[in-house]
Formats: sequence, C-alpha cells, structure tokens
Amino acid sequence: MTKNWKFLSFSPFTDGYYDTENQFPAYIYAKARKYFRREYEEKSLIKTREEFEERRDRIKRFFINAIGGLPEEKTPLNDKTSLLAERNGYKIYKVLYESLPKFYVTGLLYIPEKLENETASVLFVSGHAKSAKAHPPYQKVCIDLARNGFVVLAIDPIGQGERLQYWDPKKGEIIRCGTYEHSYAGLQHYLIGNNIAKRFIWDGIRGIDYLIER
Repeated sequence: MTKNWKFLSFSPFTDGYYDTENQFPAYIYAKARKYFRREYEEKSLIKTREEFEERRDRIKRFFINAIGGLPEEKTPLNDKTSLLAERNGYKIYKVLYESLPKFYVTGLLYIPEKLENETASVLFVSGHAKSAKAHPPYQKVCIDLARNGFVVLAIDPIGQGERLQYWDPKKGEIIRCGTYEHSYAGLQHYLIGNNIAKRFIWDGIRGIDYLIER
C-alpha cells in the first residue's frame, strides 16, 4: 500500500522543479522525436529502389487514408484566364478555376515574355500572409522565376487572399483570416470525419492540371 501511494503522489518531484505548464507540449515533442528516430532508422535500412518505392507507397496510402481520401474524379476546371499586366520580361494573368464543382480557386499566372516553346512550370503555394498570392515577397519569387523562363501559377489557400470563406452579413465582417479560418473550417471537417488538408492538396493537384492543360 505504501509503495502504491508513493507512486501516485507528488513525491518524485518534491525535491525539484516540474514544468506543468508545458507538460503536454513536452509530451508531444517527445513522441515526435521518437517517431523521427524511427523514421531515420527505417530510411537508413533502404538499399534498393524497390525498397524505397515500397516505403513511399506505404506512407502515401497511410497519409491519404488519414485525411479521409482524395476525390475519385477530376471534374472540369471551368477555368477563366485574363491578362492583368505586362511587365519587363513577363506577363501576369488572373486565373480562376474550380478544383471541385463550384469550389473556386483564385490565382495569378506568371508567363515569361516571348514564350514560344514548352517550358518548366512551378506551382507556388503561399505561406500564411493575409494577401497570399499578392504578398510582395511571394510575388518577387514568382517574378524571378518567370524572368528565368519558368511559368508560375501562384494560388490562394482557403482563408487567405481572395478566398475568405466566412462572411457574416449581420455583422458586416468576416472571422480572422489565415490560420483562424483554417481552424474554423478544419473543425467542421473533423465533425464529419474528414480533414481540411485534403482541400489544400486537391486545390494544388488541380492547379497542376491547369498548368498541364495550358
């Protein structure tokens, strides 16, 4: 009895400091480090292309299953493209396409000047900036790529740029953009056993389809 009571008490920590405030994050970090070590060990054992492909396909299946799968059908993009501006060495077009029926993705397409032949393309996915594709540092990257011969499609994620989803007409305002909207929509997905990650991924996949079709 005494032994069990000691196990359930605070006695292991009475002679020192225990960071209760950060206990949960520390637990998560410890688990992450454990899995990173295991992943490193798995990778170090790979010796052949077949072993690499088997592991790649297994992880891909696990991830796609974890986010609730991806749409089985690629529906028409119904894309619209219009010239926005002509600059020194490149042109910018406004782009709108449907990654899913009536689910619109906004973007900017950068095309090198005097492009006559097929060339490499880049799908530029924004960070957390409110203006997304229009954020000046992101635009600079896209412009530099276009001036070096790449076609670049920069798209807005859900909750950023032109894709603010939650408008309240009574209050005349939206909820905060960026990760606030991501969390808001993410919780809605969880309630139906889904994951918002699939929306981000599918928007990108269909963006690549748009580039291929041009």
